[in-house]
Amino acid sequence: MKAWLAALRPPEATGFVLRTLFAFMLALRIAYGLELDAPYSAGVTVFIVAAGARGAVLSKSLYRFLGSLAGILASIALIAAFAQAPLLFVLALALWLGLCSAAASLLRYFRSYGMVLAGYTATLVAVPAAATPNRIFAIATARLAVVSLGVGITALVFLLTDRGLGAKGLRLAARNLLRDTSRFLRDALNGLTDAELTRRRAAIAANLLVFDQSIEFTSVEDATFGLRAQEPRTAAALLFAVLTGARRLATLLAPSHQPTPSREFARETMQAALGALCQGLGSTAADFPALARICVDARQALAAMLDRAAPATPEPVPALSDLSALAASETLLDELTGALTHFASLAEGGARTRAEALPVYANWVTALRNGLRTFLAASLAGVFWIMSQWPQGGTALAILGPITGLMALTESASAASLAFFQGALFSTLVALPVREAVLPQITGFPLLMAVLLPIMAVALIYSRRPGLTGTRANGFLIFFLTQVAPANPMRFDLAGALNTSLALVAGGFAGMLAFRVLVPPDPAAEARVLMRSIRRAVLHALRTPIAHELAWEHLQHQKLVRLSLRLAANPVIRPLAINRAITAVLIGRFAQQIRATSPNLPVLAAIAEAGHSPLAAATAAHDAALGLAASPTTRLAAALNGIADLLDETAPFLTRASL
Repeated sequence: MKAWLAALRPPEATGFVLRTLFAFMLALRIAYGLELDAPYSAGVTVFIVAAGARGAVLSKSLYRFLGSLAGILASIALIAAFAQAPLLFVLALALWLGLCSAAASLLRYFRSYGMVLAGYTATLVAVPAAATPNRIFAIATARLAVVSLGVGITALVFLLTDRGLGAKGLRLAARNLLRDTSRFLRDALNGLTDAELTRRRAAIAANLLVFDQSIEFTSVEDATFGLRAQEPRTAAALLFAVLTGARRLATLLAPSHQPTPSREFARETMQAALGALCQGLGSTAADFPALARICVDARQALAAMLDRAAPATPEPVPALSDLSALAASETLLDELTGALTHFASLAEGGARTRAEALPVYANWVTALRNGLRTFLAASLAGVFWIMSQWPQGGTALAILGPITGLMALTESASAASLAFFQGALFSTLVALPVREAVLPQITGFPLLMAVLLPIMAVALIYSRRPGLTGTRANGFLIFFLTQVAPANPMRFDLAGALNTSLALVAGGFAGMLAFRVLVPPDPAAEARVLMRSIRRAVLHALRTPIAHELAWEHLQHQKLVRLSLRLAANPVIRPLAINRAITAVLIGRFAQQIRATSPNLPVLAAIAEAGHSPLAAATAAHDAALGLAASPTTRLAAALNGIADLLDETAPFLTRASL
């Protein structure tokens, strides 16, 4: 019993549930007062727009409105062009849905959601107007009215009742990210196992993604912060770079290696700096600039050691290992210093820092698959509607659009589509008795709310849970309210309600089949696409100077995150693939370091052929490193030695992007 009570009353969900229910009541009551068509759609909009943070609500509201407007304009164009040609109308509508689904896969956050809205709003407006084309403007304006009302009320309620995350919340999140990253690096140097290293790296990477999303939402609610949003984004990218290089540094400084004065000094210096960082970041009043000075001091000590480094014997191979350890430590301290410096801009009155805009990775292969799936599913459903002459076939087509669009954005589309269908099916079992048995016995808005609010409150609580539980709850919320359809006045028709429910369930079932049968997701194929993309980017970096190194590496970081998600169901292959890909990214990093200091170095031509003969390129890099180890260019020797070591490790990946 205690477990059930805890599940039904999680403290973090209370404010969200109360705000959402209040916004729902207000939107529905105003829709009744204005005598809008389908007033319950304003309530559905509230549930769709509501989110856990004020900035998220504002962002979602904005893109829902813009997406709905685009969908309405598209529906008017479709009716104007194909009202007398049903088959062409269906194919054109399916093409629009496919294009919107593909575009949604290329965008991030609620921009992506806006494209999904542009697609399925067209179905909600154009399909009902197909039989009576002269009513298209009435249907379109009615749809825009209820969506605008739901969006406006939700935004207003959350603005007035939620203080938002703000820069203060971001500072706390930044401190936690820095602390977790510093602890991770410190523990890696202390001999953290490879499995634990992979697990904790994935957890911190996930938190970095959440932090980036928080930056997006805070930028929406605070325009002033939006002007400097690139600075914390750059800091997060630098922390990801730390995660990328941590495993190699831990290997170079591992206690199992033969100790040398240089490596012992690097290890002790890093441990001292990381310990001081962890201690400083544990304070609620963490001073980012002061902590950055800790990294700067440690980095200067390592730089002095690196500048003094020289081979102690005629054979300089041991010295190369020392140089690599010192240089890798220096690089990670540079990245930590950069992250602390950029995070300092979050403080009140914090100094602005220069930060370049970071690119967003777009996976065109996945986008085209999603667009094709949506087009085929909508085409088949539309043709079935025309051929069968089923009066509710348009309703099934209308619900298929949002399912194929929204589920394609999830990390496990096949499982998510099944969960969404399960929520829809369960909503039918609840909605029909409520509509046909309970609502006829009551009158008035207060009693209506007394019936609906408890059911929706439970669904809202579960919608806050991650994974498939939240997907089922969201499916339940949307389908439940659509089937109950509280209008003013209510008209009860059991046969009509059963027909509508059947159409909604059929649309949900068709959406599930689209993901599980028609064009099923292929995580292994998508992983191969990502690995090939990383391979091409690394080989390009070996051949050509990159203008912005961090921007290039940040693109690879995004691919690494997606690769980890795509291989989540294969715990054996996943760590090996991630480590190979990270190793390749480090090769690209070293190549850019070399090109920045010595763009005309002869060995670069041999390294550029690593995609054809990685072992020969490794030998050439190692020989060049030996020749430079005794010269003042110690960092160049360290970078060349790093490339040589890593090419040996990841030769299969660079030749054919395989394991």
